[in-house]
Amino acid sequence: CTVPFSAGNDRFECPCHGSHYDKRTAAVLRSPAPRPLDLFHISQQPNGTLIVDTNPLMVMTRSEWDPAQLEIRG
Repeated sequence: CTVPFSAGNDRFECPCHGSHYDKRTAAVLRSPAPRPLDLFHISQQPNGTLIVDTNPLMVMTRSEWDPAQLEIRG
């Protein structure tokens, strides 16, 4: 299921099961989701094209973010 961003609610909201996720950390704000959203490296090319590395980041350790592995901007 693709989880779109809801600009009006300032969070990601899953249309399949109703879970809500924080826009900066991808953490679950409202269940039933059992885990946060997957995160991916994104880089921007000089021409403005965005490249997404679809190998998910493993940035959670013991339910905490590993700041050495994560940078969320926006």
